Amino acid sequence: MRSMLGSGMIAYHRRFLMRDSVERSASTSRSSYEQADVRKWIHPEKLWADRVFSYWQSIIPYVGYVIRSGFGFMIALLFVAGTALYASYLERVPADFPVRWLALAILVPTLVHMTYRTFIVEADRVFFLRIAHKMQPYLRRSVRYSLIPRLLLTAVVWTVIWPIYQRVEVSPKPYLLMLIVLLVLKLVVAYGVWVERHVTDKDSLFWLDWSRKIVCVLFIWAWLWFPIPAAGLLSGVIGIVYLLGLRRVSVLTFAWDAHMEAERVHQQRIQQFLSSFVDLPAMDERRYARPWMNLLGNRYSFRQPYAYHYMLAKTIIRSEWLGIWMRLTVIGTLLITFAKDTPWNGLLLLLFLVAISAQNRTLFQLHKHDVWYQLYPLSPSAKKDAALTYSSAFHLLSALILLVPVILGSTSIMYRAAAAGIAVLIVGCTRWSRGRSKLQDEDEED
Repeated sequence: MRSMLGSGMIAYHRRFLMRDSVERSASTSRSSYEQADVRKWIHPEKLWADRVFSYWQSIIPYVGYVIRSGFGFMIALLFVAGTALYASYLERVPADFPVRWLALAILVPTLVHMTYRTFIVEADRVFFLRIAHKMQPYLRRSVRYSLIPRLLLTAVVWTVIWPIYQRVEVSPKPYLLMLIVLLVLKLVVAYGVWVERHVTDKDSLFWLDWSRKIVCVLFIWAWLWFPIPAAGLLSGVIGIVYLLGLRRVSVLTFAWDAHMEAERVHQQRIQQFLSSFVDLPAMDERRYARPWMNLLGNRYSFRQPYAYHYMLAKTIIRSEWLGIWMRLTVIGTLLITFAKDTPWNGLLLLLFLVAISAQNRTLFQLHKHDVWYQLYPLSPSAKKDAALTYSSAFHLLSALILLVPVILGSTSIMYRAAAAGIAVLIVGCTRWSRGRSKLQDEDEED
């Protein structure tokens, strides 16, 4: 009996020592894992590489859907058609062509806008707040990552403008000199945007934003209209005054809220673009106050038959979708006006109608995953009917606007009539196709 008790005690001690050893080993491995995580946090450049890799890993799986949808083919076709149109126009460009105004209209939007990708998320405020002073290498990587593509875009835009500028301008400035000037201006604008992101006073932010735009316009205007010495003197004074003004603005050391808001906006734009090609489960809409368009939403009473018409009208007015649609329509109208006297305007009309049709597809994805969509006693087909109504209406409106320069051009009457017929046919076929897919969805739900 005593021997059995002794052996039981020995076995118990062995199990106790084994469990203590396992817990100590687990605690040691957990501690080493946490230390490794902390070491990664303390090394900002390693953290930056991990963030960029994770971001692109989340985007790449959807690229296949975008390419298979025909969007890549449309972009390639637009590039080839635009290149051929531009080359043919250079052979017969008129001497009084307003190339300075064209360059100003293209260069200002290219240079005045700048955004920085930092990949900062909400949880970083908790984990990195105490080491924010050590995040400067992380921010330097962010600046390089964001600035280099914008500098390359500036060089590409000026390279595209240069042939027509050289042919029309009486005394054109050297290509390399203007490229250096534009790159310097882009660096100044980038510094101004970085200061704006860290500014503490919202009123100052408003004036800084407008100051940056005015400086950009005056800078480009000086180099397009004035001789080189006068342009250098004027732009130098403008740039120095602007930079000295930025130095007097009070800024935050680390703008957590601004970085997170910029990332949220960028992610929302990416989701909105990808949602046109693949169904995404979450879309956080950015809202804008546009009281001057409230009449569009107020034309529907908030009753059950028109509930989705009312909701989509309000969403269109306040969302970024309206701005994208307007930009596509305006750019298409300008390009068609540029080629209104050539047969290329029909191809441009076709390409932009297809692009706007793809953009209108986003209307069918709005509010698709909202919780109240399953709670309220509304017919699912009513939402598709409302989206089809607005999609067709905006598509037809775009077609009518794009047809204006085609009709005012100097092509033959038969050609203009055929272009108008094709535009109406595209709008009608798009509505019929989406209405048919709506009926198929209803049959599957039944």
